[in-house]
Amino acid sequence: MRGARRAIAAASFAVALLVACSTRPAGLELIIATDLKAPDDFDTMHLHVSQDGTPAADDIPLDEPGAAPFPVTFAIAAGSRADQEAIVDVSLLKAGQVVVSRQAQVQVPKDRVAELTLVLGRKCVGVTCQAGETCDPQPAAGAGECVPIVVDPAALPTFTPADVDAAAVATSTGVTQSGSGGGSGSDSGDAAMAADIATSNDAADASGEDTMGDALIADVSIDDVMTNQPADVPCVPTGSAENCSNGIDDNCDGLVDCAEPSCQTAGYACVGAAPAGWSGPDLFWTGTAGATAPACPTGYQALDGNAGPTGTTGSCACTCSAIAQTCTATVALTSDMTCAIRPACRSVTVTATTTGTGACTPVTPTTVCGSGGSFAVAGGVPAPSVGTCTPQVTKTSGSAEGWTSAARVCTTIADVPGGCAAAGQQCVLESPSAFGAAMCVHQSGDASCPAGYPTKSVIYGGETDMRGCSPCTCSATPTGGSCAGTIGIWGDVAGGCTGAAAGTYTLGATCATYSGAGNNPGYAQGNFTVTPGTCTVVTQPTPTGAVIATGPITVCCTN
Repeated sequence: MRGARRAIAAASFAVALLVACSTRPAGLELIIATDLKAPDDFDTMHLHVSQDGTPAADDIPLDEPGAAPFPVTFAIAAGSRADQEAIVDVSLLKAGQVVVSRQAQVQVPKDRVAELTLVLGRKCVGVTCQAGETCDPQPAAGAGECVPIVVDPAALPTFTPADVDAAAVATSTGVTQSGSGGGSGSDSGDAAMAADIATSNDAADASGEDTMGDALIADVSIDDVMTNQPADVPCVPTGSAENCSNGIDDNCDGLVDCAEPSCQTAGYACVGAAPAGWSGPDLFWTGTAGATAPACPTGYQALDGNAGPTGTTGSCACTCSAIAQTCTATVALTSDMTCAIRPACRSVTVTATTTGTGACTPVTPTTVCGSGGSFAVAGGVPAPSVGTCTPQVTKTSGSAEGWTSAARVCTTIADVPGGCAAAGQQCVLESPSAFGAAMCVHQSGDASCPAGYPTKSVIYGGETDMRGCSPCTCSATPTGGSCAGTIGIWGDVAGGCTGAAAGTYTLGATCATYSGAGNNPGYAQGNFTVTPGTCTVVTQPTPTGAVIATGPITVCCTN
């Protein structure tokens, strides 16, 4: 029978001590396995299990220091809520740096013990997945594959203790384990470390909701344990040649990265790690805009940018236009045919604010003048009045936006210690000739350089065209302009300005007659053409703004 597992407790964090042969509560049995070798490939395991509630943390020592620790198991018991969910994050580290990690998010079953196996495979070393995904080493060939972290609990098998056996895990996952998990049957977990997280009625709050532990954080050092790893557990080669930047003994000759002669010949060397808050060491290249950047060495990722945004300002011009001018004329009507009788029997004022027909204006009162007579505009042709001046800015574009120089940063995941003997150093490729001799670091934003990297450059990921023109101003009202057109007269029985007019007067004429206006003239209407006046530019516009670089990245180099 497996011995009781070590409990991890904290305030409002209920934990049960379980034994392998006892009745198991429903939930998850988490099995963690790996094909990496300790302590060559990693020396620490970090485990973080999140559930809803207050946090708890504890170190988890290995129960059996004389045995290999993988696979390791953890039991997560279901709470009273049907939708309880667990988020698992497990990493293998070397000298404090993550070598490989795996995540899972799953709803905890309430009707059985489901088996969740997470394999941290060699194929996933160096593989970066986007948010919501994790690396799965299951593909038959090539690198690991990024898959969603969300796991369907219905797809998980029901746990049996024999599954903890390393051979069983290797069979079900296709991965050779770095150690044995013990025998078969109920004793299969003798070499496994386990921590049980369970709910408790005593931990419920006043509302009756579960108060579960929020986090279990475990850093498990396995340096001493793995020195006792069985001799028949071999290093698993990842290829015929050493990958000089992954922190792993790829060819199983006992040498890692910079300690490997082939890596030294290829130009890899131990250098100081990037300062806190900075990425690198990097390789850095700059050239003229449009130049082809050199390819980044194997294991490096390219981060491209530019510097020196370009684009001339162009020119700006202003025009001022007269709008809303009106033509207004006052018509004097007489009962004779020559516009001679004074005073006029009646008068009416007609107005048009735009080119075209104005309003139909009643002549009041309609008596006295009779059905025939004459009419004319007093004072001759009217001039436009009122109106305003409106400014219009015209921009002539400058040159197309561009850059004066191009840049490329080649960056890699920190390889610490990477076969380097001195503390704080990592294995990197010494700068190829195309990148110059300097080693560099980078950080997003425009920042001050850290000590040891005095030469600063700022490159940019994009640019925004902010070029424009300032406003211009015009005189308040226009001057000049002219009115042209006609004025029609309709009789008082016409029902408005419809049908044939009784008489039509042309602006500028001396006199016009009307006849057949019923009893008297009843309506008048102007049909004018307004020629706008002129406006004066008071202030001219000036060019403003420039092409602005965006998305700065600071690159600091040793020289």
